[in-house]
Amino acid sequence: MSWTLNRSSGTWVCTSYDDVTSGVMNDFAEYGQPVSPYERGFDQNYDPDFAKIVIEMPQTAVMTDGYGKEITAEHFDIVKKFLDEDLSLPFGTYTFDDLIAQGFATKSDRTLGGNLYTGGNNGFVPGSIGGPDAAYVHGTVSVALMKSTTFKYEDGLRQVDAEIGARNDNWDFESATIPDFLNRLVEIILGPSHNNLEGPISLNYTGPGKKSLAERRTPKKNPDATAPGTNPTNPPDGGTTPPGGGTPAPGDDAGTPILPPGGKHGSHPPVSDLPVHAAPRTGKETTTIRLELVSVACWKLNNVRFAFGSSFVVPETRQEFVHLADLRKQFPGAPLSVFGHADPTGDDAFNKQLSGERAESIYAILVHSVSRYESLYNRAHGWGSDCIQSMLTALDYAPDGVREFQSKNGLTADGVAGSKTREKLFLAYFQFLWPTPLSPADFLAKGADKQGKVDFQGCGEFNPYLVFSKAEAERYLQAENRPERDAENEVNRRVMVLFFRPGTFVPPDKWPCPRVTEGTTGCVKRFWSDGNTRRNPQDERREFPITQNTFACRFYHRLAGASPCEGVETQLFDFEFSV
Repeated sequence: MSWTLNRSSGTWVCTSYDDVTSGVMNDFAEYGQPVSPYERGFDQNYDPDFAKIVIEMPQTAVMTDGYGKEITAEHFDIVKKFLDEDLSLPFGTYTFDDLIAQGFATKSDRTLGGNLYTGGNNGFVPGSIGGPDAAYVHGTVSVALMKSTTFKYEDGLRQVDAEIGARNDNWDFESATIPDFLNRLVEIILGPSHNNLEGPISLNYTGPGKKSLAERRTPKKNPDATAPGTNPTNPPDGGTTPPGGGTPAPGDDAGTPILPPGGKHGSHPPVSDLPVHAAPRTGKETTTIRLELVSVACWKLNNVRFAFGSSFVVPETRQEFVHLADLRKQFPGAPLSVFGHADPTGDDAFNKQLSGERAESIYAILVHSVSRYESLYNRAHGWGSDCIQSMLTALDYAPDGVREFQSKNGLTADGVAGSKTREKLFLAYFQFLWPTPLSPADFLAKGADKQGKVDFQGCGEFNPYLVFSKAEAERYLQAENRPERDAENEVNRRVMVLFFRPGTFVPPDKWPCPRVTEGTTGCVKRFWSDGNTRRNPQDERREFPITQNTFACRFYHRLAGASPCEGVETQLFDFEFSV
């Protein structure tokens, strides 16, 4: 079980909602701890205060695995109102407090309540505690939109990037909210009340909530219809600061805030399995059938989601991870593999290393591998104090809040982000970006290789999305044109996660891509015969979705050649036959 006792505060800490069961709650009521004296783990030296039992749990535990796991942003009426009703608000990005100030929302709109009696309502589900048992403990629960939730209103788009957290609660065994028939049912099943509890059990939730993105694409407005003397792109105060404060976001010519696209995701065209014809057996011989390696979906992270020239993943990537979680639900059991790509600037060896480190960084986040992140921090380019400050800010600390983080996490508050501090900071940051970790078994080689072969790799500059023409490449050699070159090369710097058919497993010794720490020789062996021509400038500018001849590696080309994440649009044709 995941229960531990913080003796200094007398608080029981649980990290898994699956361990919050009716039996555990009964043990708390009778013995003051989550197990009985007849079970392993019972603490004979613990003297409980039955008037004060506090359970602490991460927000993500109850929102991902608990009674809030089905709840999305659109369960909140205020979100549906923002997405679907006519708005008189100026274009901009709003916090919840901004909407209250505009008279569009009230404080009560932040909260959503429900019960667990009969399977739940408003999106709530009982989870590990069944319906009657949930009522026996306590019948009502609630969640709320957290302060980080933003409401974006643009010309052609409305979007709510919500963070939802469970509200602190008190669970008791004789609540007035429990219907009489359920009380009678519980007495029949469990017998008369026999608990020692004198007060309710307090549940406190900590950490970040669950992310949920909801949006509506709307028709563009006619700019000529704007009332004279008004500018709908300005914030309410008429100035240039967007609602909620801060620096204005980069935008288009009309001033509409635009968030740089952080990535793309989608499913690949379906591939039909061909029938297998095998000769009948005549003795002890066997027939081995191997399915073709087929990728079924993709998730791409653009360069904008990494620190400059670094493998550190910036906090804004959180919204892209929401899409990755959605893909996991669409393709359950599909194993993953991570591919990093770089632009052609620099040499092959450096670019393979950087792209591999970025792939490893994504892998480390997905499996919550603190040791891999620590290794990247110590060996990779572009890490250091800026990354520490970025993580602290994302976790609602001041950029220089190392001491505060240490004091709140049981560390010596010396203000130095040493290895022990980084260990807890990295894990908290993983939970912020990707709350529920995957297992190495969720990847293509199931973690069979300690250095990650098959599960993640760097492709360097060998598979560019865009290749300049010879004339462009010549012009970009001039120093004054290099900023333009770097901006154009943005599309080449990316990380791809490919999903494969469920049940697919590839042994590391059968995989052609070299490890992150290995050189480029293994990559070059898999080139097309004209691989170097493909990846280098020719007379015309080329983009992979159009020309299909920029990837040098034929292995990666086969896996991702039809991927929407590489810009390839899937076309469906209707054929009409006449006799």
